Amino acid sequence: ISLIQFALDQLPERYATALELKYVEGFNSREIAERMQISDEATQSLLARARRAFRDVCGEAVHSAR
Repeated sequence: ISLIQFALDQLPERYATALELKYVEGFNSREIAERMQISDEATQSLLARARRAFRDVCGEAVHSAR
């Protein structure tokens, strides 16, 4: 299992979904907002929180692998 998939699996579902739509599917924030039925502003906030959580999970995984 890749670090990316591991990290996504550790995140709340909404975070993982938003990140996958953005970085795997290539949707912009407006398209993600439509898919998730939230405002564009809420999507941008969700993406920021999701990216921060993703970085935290990756950092912990790398640190514990040492």
